[in-house]
Amino acid sequence: MIRKFLLTAGLAVTAALAVPAASQAAFMVTFSVSGQPSIVIVDNGAGDTNPTANRIGFSGTIDGFNVDIDATSNSPTGGIGGARIQQNLLVTTVGGAPANPLVVDVFSDGFTLGAGPVRLTNAISESTFDPVGVATATSTISPGGTTAPATVSSGRVPDAQSSILVTNTTSPFSLSNSTTISGLQGNGSQFNGTVTTTANLAVNAVPAPSALLLGLLGVPAFGLLRRRLGVASSETAVA
Repeated sequence: MIRKFLLTAGLAVTAALAVPAASQAAFMVTFSVSGQPSIVIVDNGAGDTNPTANRIGFSGTIDGFNVDIDATSNSPTGGIGGARIQQNLLVTTVGGAPANPLVVDVFSDGFTLGAGPVRLTNAISESTFDPVGVATATSTISPGGTTAPATVSSGRVPDAQSSILVTNTTSPFSLSNSTTISGLQGNGSQFNGTVTTTANLAVNAVPAPSALLLGLLGVPAFGLLRRRLGVASSETAVA
């Protein structure tokens, strides 16, 4: 009896250990320069200076670039404003002009939205260069597609954005943004800006409630007008 109990308990423990842990959404930032090892910062992992979930802070150097970033994600639910990842990025050169561009990739998954087509928007805003440079960003939704590049360049420039309508997205999905910083000079040349990727349900245009009500009210009113005109015509004919 005791052996049977121990065997049953052992099987129960083994089964419990075999149950996979609930999957967690991934959120990470990767810094890359051609020919150099990449730096990968995972939310609440090594190098992340911000303990808040879905927020990554990092300050460090990779091959002549000093990078400061504050990246956020609103996964998993997407929130009222849709699914979003965003990075506030400050890049400063150290030493001579960099031979290769810096690429900053932000990735987050586990997003959910309602059913229907999704509008994916890719934007660079509040950007400055000191004194010159170019920043180009693209955004991807998976499954789905990738936007055309949005590009800003030297001086304080207008915001730039691009967007696409995606019809084959299913929840959960991931968002990613790839930003390339190039053309910076050496010895403290800078790029400072915000890069944002958003995914929102695309809403088809429908008549406003007031317009629809007026249209419905107009149908009987038009019929009444026709009857009155018919009576007036008959009276004229009799006279």
